[in-house]
Amino acid sequence: MTTPRPAGFRILLIATYSQALSAFVAPLARFLDERGHRVTMAASDEPLIGPATFPQLQADGFDTRVIRFTNRMRPDRDLASARDVYTLVRRERFDVVHTFTAKAGFLGRVAARLARAPVVVHTAFSFPHLDTPEKSWLYLPMERIATRASDHLFCISELGHRQAATIGASPRSGISNPGIGLNLDRFADLRPRDEARAALGLPLDAPIVGTAGRQVAHKRIDLFLQACRLIANARPDARFVVLGGGPERDSLRALASRLQLDDRVRFIDRLGDDEMAAYYRALDVFMLPTKREGFGMVFAEAMSQQTPVVGPRIPPVDEIVVHDETGALVDGDSAEAYAAAVLALIDDPARRGRFGAAARARVWEVFDERRCFARIEGTYRWLMEARR
Repeated sequence: MTTPRPAGFRILLIATYSQALSAFVAPLARFLDERGHRVTMAASDEPLIGPATFPQLQADGFDTRVIRFTNRMRPDRDLASARDVYTLVRRERFDVVHTFTAKAGFLGRVAARLARAPVVVHTAFSFPHLDTPEKSWLYLPMERIATRASDHLFCISELGHRQAATIGASPRSGISNPGIGLNLDRFADLRPRDEARAALGLPLDAPIVGTAGRQVAHKRIDLFLQACRLIANARPDARFVVLGGGPERDSLRALASRLQLDDRVRFIDRLGDDEMAAYYRALDVFMLPTKREGFGMVFAEAMSQQTPVVGPRIPPVDEIVVHDETGALVDGDSAEAYAAAVLALIDDPARRGRFGAAARARVWEVFDERRCFARIEGTYRWLMEARR
C-alpha cells in the first residue's frame, strides 16, 4: 500500500535575493504554513540589494535554502544556480515551485520544470523586457521560455495582467490577478499624530510632507524635492521627509542643498518594520511622483494610517488611489502640479481629514493580504487536483 499524501503540499518559494523573501514572500510562507503546508524558501545569501536577511528569516523559524543567484548576467553563475534549483527540487520532491523576481523567475521555472515538479508557478511584479526596453531583444525571448514552462502566472495588478497578455506565450493553465495586500495587523493601531511625530523626532506643529522608496531614477525623488521647494515657497512652515536609500542617495542630498532645503528636509535611510506605521501616521500628506510601479505598496501603507496620498495618474497607482477621495492623482511630471495637489490638502484640514478616513477604509476593504494569499493557495489546489 502507498502511504497517503498529507493534507498539505510541499511548497518551494524562490526569489533572487533574500530581501525579497523578507519583504514579499515570508508573509505568504507564514500563511501557507498556518494552512498546513510544508514551506521552504530559497534565495541568494549575498547582499544584492541591501544586507542579506537570512539570519532574521531563520530566527523567525522559516525553513530556508541558499541558491547563489546573482542580479547580473553571469552565465557561469546562472548555470550553477539553475543546477542547484534542479537538484533541490529533485531531492526534496516539492509539489509546488513558486518563483518571484526576474532572475529566479527565469532560472527557477525552467529548472523546476526540467526537474519534473508537478506544479510550477510565478508571480510577476513586473516584466524585465518592459522595465528595460533597450534589452527587450534578450529579455522577451527569455520571458517566453519561462512562461511556457509555467503552469500558471500570477500578476499583482490589472496593469500586470494586461502586460502578461502581450508576452506572446501563455502558461499551461492561464493567468490570474490575486492582487497584493498589506499585513493589516501591522497597521491596525492608529496612534495620535503628535505621538507618532514625537517617536520619530519630527516637529509637532508643522505641516509635514513625506515620501518613501528606493532612491533610484524611476522613483523620481528629485521631482519630489523640486515640488517641495515650491511648497516651501507657499508654506514656509512646511517640513519634508525622505525615507529610503539607494544609488542616488548622495546626489539627492546635494540637490536638496542646491534647492536650499537643508533646514527643511530630513533624510532617513531606514526604519524598522515597527516604525513604519508611525512614519506614515506622522505625515500630513504622502507624495511619490514615481515613473513606474509594480504595485505601489507604499501608497496603500500610507493610506492605512489615514494619510492622504499624492501620486501619478498611472497604472497600477490609479488602482490604489481614488482621485479626489483618498488623495490626488497628477497628470504629467510637473513639479508645479505635484506642489499644487499637496498644497490643496495642506491648506484644507477638513478635506485632508475626509480623504484620510476614506483612504484607511479603502485599504481595509480591498488590500488585505490574507485574501490575496487565499486566492494563491486556491490556485495551487486547483492545479494539483488537475494533475491527479
